[in-house]
Amino acid sequence: MKKIQLLSTFLSKNQKILLLVLTCILGIFILAPYANFQPILAQGDHGRDLYAFRSTLEGSTPYEDYWWVYGPAMPYYYASAYKILGISIQSILIAKIFLILIAGILFYLTISLFASPMMAMAATVWFLAFRPEFFYTYNHTGAIPFFILTMFFIAHYIQSCQKKFIYATLLSISTIFLIKANMGFFFLLSTLITFALTDYIKEKKIQNKKIYILSLLGIPALAFLIYWLLTRNLPIYFIKQCFPYLPSYDPTHASIWMSLVKLWRVVLWNITSWSLPNRIFAIIIFLCGFRSIQAMLKNSQENKTKEFFLFLISLILFIFFGLHEFFASAIVYRMRWVNPFQMLFIFLIIEYAIKNLSKVIRFSIYIIFLIVALTSAVQQHKIVALYKNNNHLLQINKTKVYIENPPSWINTVTSSVDYLKKNVNKDETFLALPYDSLYYFLTNKKSPTRELIFFDYINIPQEQERAIISDLKENNAAYIVLSSRSDSKEAGLGTFGKTYCPVLKKYIDENFTAVETFGNWGNEPGWAWYHAVKILKRKENK
Repeated sequence: MKKIQLLSTFLSKNQKILLLVLTCILGIFILAPYANFQPILAQGDHGRDLYAFRSTLEGSTPYEDYWWVYGPAMPYYYASAYKILGISIQSILIAKIFLILIAGILFYLTISLFASPMMAMAATVWFLAFRPEFFYTYNHTGAIPFFILTMFFIAHYIQSCQKKFIYATLLSISTIFLIKANMGFFFLLSTLITFALTDYIKEKKIQNKKIYILSLLGIPALAFLIYWLLTRNLPIYFIKQCFPYLPSYDPTHASIWMSLVKLWRVVLWNITSWSLPNRIFAIIIFLCGFRSIQAMLKNSQENKTKEFFLFLISLILFIFFGLHEFFASAIVYRMRWVNPFQMLFIFLIIEYAIKNLSKVIRFSIYIIFLIVALTSAVQQHKIVALYKNNNHLLQINKTKVYIENPPSWINTVTSSVDYLKKNVNKDETFLALPYDSLYYFLTNKKSPTRELIFFDYINIPQEQERAIISDLKENNAAYIVLSSRSDSKEAGLGTFGKTYCPVLKKYIDENFTAVETFGNWGNEPGWAWYHAVKILKRKENK
C-alpha cells in the first residue's frame, strides 16, 4: 500500500515531465515513417536546397557562391546533417524530423504555462499530426522551433515582467531574421507591441521603452549588416534575385482584396469540410470560444486572466503579421507560417473554456483529441506505406528515398543521372537549365556558375548572361542539361531564349548539340511531374 502511495505521489509531482516524455514517444511514432519518405521531390526547389547544403559543407557561402533566397542559417544546419549522417536525402529528412520534434517539445512547454499537462500533451500530439508542412523547401521547417520558442519567452515575460525574457525573446527573433528575414521583421513588430501592451496593462506604464526602441532599430540593422557582409561583393542584379521582395521578381503578386476573398474561402472550407478532425475541431472551437469570452469578461480583473488575455492578443498579432506573405500573393500554402500560432490559440481557448468542468469531462476531451490525432497519423502512415515500393524508389549514390512522384519522373531523373555520370569527365561539369539543381546534387558535380535558376521573372540582364557564358568556358562546362520546363505556360516562367536569356540561348545553340533525350517532351511540364530532359554536348570543333 505504501509503495502504491509513493508511486502515486511520484506520478503526481512529475506529471508534466512524464507526459512530455510520452509526448516525445508519440511524436517519434508519428514522424518515423518520414525518415526515408518525401511526399514530393522537385528537381528545382528541393534540388536547390540539397545542392546548397552540400556546397556549404564543402566550404561555399550562401549568395556569394550560389543563388539562395532565404536566410543564411539553415544551409549550415543541414550541412552539419550531411557531415554527421552522410550526403543523402535521408540525412536531410532526419534533420527535418529533429526540428519538428524540437518544435513539438517547445509547443508542449509553451502551452503548459497556461494549461494542464494533459492538454499540453493532447495539443502537441495534434500539432505533430497536423503540423505545418512546407512541402516546397526544407528551409522553413527550421523557423518553426524559433517561432514557438519566441512565444515561450513572451509567455514568461507576460507572467513575470522580467527583463531576461525580453533579451531571450529578442535573441530568438534575431535567429528568425537569419532564417527568413521578412518573418523576423514582422514578428519583431508583434513582439514589441506585446511587450509594450503587457507593460501598460500590468505595470501601468511602458517601462522598457529604450530596450524596445533600440531593438526595433538595432536587430534589423544587425541583420542587414550580416546580409550585407555576405553580399557586398555581388552585382546588384544578383542581390535582387536572391532577395525577391520587389513585385517584378514575384510572379504570384495579388491584390489584398483577392487575398481576403481567398482567406474567407479557406476558412469556410475548413469549417464545412467532411474531414472528421475538421468537423470536431470546428464545433469545439465555436463552443469553447463563446464560453471563453464569457469567462474572461467575468474574471477580467484577475491577474491570471489578464495574462491569459495578453498571450492570446500576442498570438493574434503573430497570426496577423505572419500572414503578410499570403496577403501579398493569395497563395494558400503561405498561410502555413501561422499554423503554430493558430494551434496554440485554439487549444488555449479550449482549455480556458473547460477548466471548470469535471475532471472526467476534461479527460474525455483530451482523449478525443489524442485519438483523432493518432488516428489521422496512422491513416497517413498507411498512405506512406503504399508508396514504399520499387516504383517510387529513388536510389542514387547513398540516397535511397521513397517519393510520391510518378515513376516516369523517377525514370527520367535516374536515366539522366546515369548518362551524366558515364559521360561527364572528372574535370568537366554541366549547366542545368532552367531550374534543375537536383542533377548537380545527384551527380556530385558543382554548378559552373552561381546562378541556379533561369526564368522570366528572375529578370536576368544581358550583363549577367555574358558573365554566365564566361563561367561556362572557365569551369569547363562540357554539357547542358535542358529540361522541358524551359518552355512553360506557368505564370512568370516563360520560354528560354524568347522571353529570357536570348544571349545565353544563342551561345548554347552555336556551341552545343543535342546528344540524348529522356522523358516525354509532349507533356506540359510541371513543378515535380511530366519531367523531360534534353542533354547537349559541347561541339568538338569549338
